[in-house]
Amino acid sequence: MLEIDELEIEKVNQIALNAYKPQWRKLLALSSAVIFSIFVFATRFGLKNSWTSSHPLPILMVTIATLIVVYIGSMLILNLITNIWILHHILKRELERKEFNVNPLHPDRCGGLRSLSDYALKTAYLAAVLGMMVSLIVYQFITRGTGQNYWFIYLIIPIDILLSIVCFFGPLLAAHRGMRKAKEELLREIARQFQADYSQIHASLTGDAETLKQGTEKIKNLRAFYSLTDKFPVWPFDIQTFRRFLLTISAHVFLPVIGILQKLIPLLLKK
Repeated sequence: MLEIDELEIEKVNQIALNAYKPQWRKLLALSSAVIFSIFVFATRFGLKNSWTSSHPLPILMVTIATLIVVYIGSMLILNLITNIWILHHILKRELERKEFNVNPLHPDRCGGLRSLSDYALKTAYLAAVLGMMVSLIVYQFITRGTGQNYWFIYLIIPIDILLSIVCFFGPLLAAHRGMRKAKEELLREIARQFQADYSQIHASLTGDAETLKQGTEKIKNLRAFYSLTDKFPVWPFDIQTFRRFLLTISAHVFLPVIGILQKLIPLLLKK
């Protein structure tokens, strides 16, 4: 047993090493940081009533800070996605090797996988931090009236929302497939038993009334058992966790919506 465990650990380590060995993450993060910094540097001159556009030195400071923050944030997100891929791959391997038992009455209300859903939620929180940074930049463009000149900046918001969705559902996907497969197998097993008992009762319609009554009661219980099993969860998170995830999604659009309202309300009051 020890040799098997060590072999599995070695395989898991190899998966992680293969995932982190390529250097494309650093190059992609650096490229993103440089492109975004150039964009910030070019647009700072067009911002009105901002201390960062009053002198070349503040603009340079903001540009350097943007380069550092975007690089760190990009590396964080890329490493996060890599970790999600590793976790998904490991869970997929384990679910293929072992039988997955659904535990719908587990106290954590997540089928016994609360730790996995908590991890997924935390990854979504990290993605939301990047989304809030982007939304703050968009808010500045909206409130200073330069949003129409740089409309393409708005495209980053749906990309960040998609990233949050991937960060949340990515770690849960393998577990979801395992839970769904286990549930379907249970339902098929109950359905086969129901069909067998129903056929037996149908064949003995002219037989003893007590036997017919017992058989009818059994298939009623099987039908109720099928309905109960059909309610088993197939995602390892509860409603409360999903609500928190939706709040992280709203963080991407909160500031831009506030900026739009600040622009629209004075126009509506003038009418």
